[in-house]
Amino acid sequence: MTRHRPGRAGRIRRSSEFRAVFESGLANTSGPLRLHAMKSTHDRSRLGLAVSRRVGNAVRRNRIKRLLRVAFRMACDGWNPPLDVVIVVLPHDPKSLDDYSEHIEKAARNSFASGALR
Repeated sequence: MTRHRPGRAGRIRRSSEFRAVFESGLANTSGPLRLHAMKSTHDRSRLGLAVSRRVGNAVRRNRIKRLLRVAFRMACDGWNPPLDVVIVVLPHDPKSLDDYSEHIEKAARNSFASGALR
């Protein structure tokens, strides 16, 4: 079985890219996630994660990041146009994959509903 991994092209890595998404002015909060988004200049949606130490120790933060990456890949397939998304994680107890998927979809739906991403 082949695993699909977006690799470097599917991630926001540079501080200038993070800054551009933050300065786009479009943000929605759903549960413990604050989603910042802007239209992508690339051919697919990209993800950046901001998880501070206040969320927990390294084990907890890495588990949350793993789950968020999977939830993002599941949610972003239907997004047109592709988006650059930065998810800021607020302190909380880790949730299930379904919960994170629901929060990402809800925040993205609110972004699309506002009309700013069309």
